[in-house]
Amino acid sequence: AYAGDDTALAIDAYVAAGYHGIVHAGFGNGNFNSKVGIAIQRAIQQGLHVVRSSRSASGAVTEFGEVDDAELGSIASGLLNPQKARVLLMLALTKGQNTDHIQKTFFSF
Repeated sequence: AYAGDDTALAIDAYVAAGYHGIVHAGFGNGNFNSKVGIAIQRAIQQGLHVVRSSRSASGAVTEFGEVDDAELGSIASGLLNPQKARVLLMLALTKGQNTDHIQKTFFSF
């Protein structure tokens, strides 16, 4: 994420390409702007697993902050940075885990 972020097109492209999951490196608590949020919501509705992570140097990404992951269907990365979240998501997807189970996996670290 960055000021004026317009990664919505990239997110739509990941869905079209058949990706199974992405990690969004957002602001602070893994937040994103409304345009990106709409693209993330579309991606989740089409079956993509979306992990919210943070570019910040410290602090956790929580489930029920500005973004309600249970409502949106996204996954909070907890204390994992985007790079670690990507590896854990890849491993979880090899096991065919659903979003709830993947969320529990992220909070076990």
